[in-house]
Amino acid sequence: MECSVFKLRFLPFFLLTTAISLSSRAEISPSPRESEPTYHTTHGLGPDKWASAWLLSQHLDPGSRIIIHPLHSDTFEPKKSASFDSEGATFHRTQHQSTFEVLIESFEASDPKLVKLASVINDIEVNLWRPNRNPESIIVETAFRKLQRNYGEENITLDCYNQLFSNIYEWIGSDSQEQVVASQTDLIPDQQCTKNTKVAFNSSTRLVPEITALELFDHIRNGKNVVFVDTRESNEFAEAHIPGAVNIPIRSLGKQLPKSLESADIIISYCVKDFRGFEMAKILRRRGLQQTAILNPYGIRGWIEAELPVAGTKALTEQQAKANLEQCINDKECIKNI
Repeated sequence: MECSVFKLRFLPFFLLTTAISLSSRAEISPSPRESEPTYHTTHGLGPDKWASAWLLSQHLDPGSRIIIHPLHSDTFEPKKSASFDSEGATFHRTQHQSTFEVLIESFEASDPKLVKLASVINDIEVNLWRPNRNPESIIVETAFRKLQRNYGEENITLDCYNQLFSNIYEWIGSDSQEQVVASQTDLIPDQQCTKNTKVAFNSSTRLVPEITALELFDHIRNGKNVVFVDTRESNEFAEAHIPGAVNIPIRSLGKQLPKSLESADIIISYCVKDFRGFEMAKILRRRGLQQTAILNPYGIRGWIEAELPVAGTKALTEQQAKANLEQCINDKECIKNI
């Protein structure tokens, strides 16, 4: 791998006076070392972000501080600090790697359990075309979603996420995984996981509704104007997307909403597994677009697994994909397979 090697036990990272560059990564702009190493990121809902925070503070740079900034913070400048999992960050996801995997490579971590967990995170957040490579992936994803549903996506503390991934780390390394985990619930921390202990989250008040493809197709046949919003990065969108979708990464959502969204009867925001899709939907609903929802099964991965058409450089042309989708929407045999 052509990149500068990070070995924090030998190299005082924050005292560097020259920028270190990683292949296909953003440059680091070092800042004076504080009393303890600090890593910055923006708030998000996906497992890659919280697993990466756990990885840094518990394994790669034990004792380091993790600072979570608001999503559209005016004061957070990724290139002026050690940062991860945000646009322009020191360590960020690529087209085929999660931020977790980038960190594993950059710090040259060799712990087999961390390497295994990196592959699991890839299955959940990056892997689009292949079946899961790890049987543990669906268990980890389900446990993560269950944690968020139990306590509310915005209420969970960093400590709670850290405990979740510590539990997952121990489970992945156990000799008898089936005996250790009877259900995904066993991975969820026993501790109080919310910022406000007086608040109990009611799952019936979920911030974003879910809609199945069958329900969506009914709306389309009834003449509803449906707009798909792909929240992934442009290179991911170019590779494959739901036909007719518009590409709006969360970070690029400006104050002025696109007119196509304001005039839509239904807005479906999505990503690979809808962690970013959920976050975009939540933002749009708070800005008045209450017609926004996410798909279930989740994201473009669920769409592909249902054998629905996608457009892109690794798929059909836009025209072909749109024609195939229209045919499927009106074909009872096609709908039976969803």
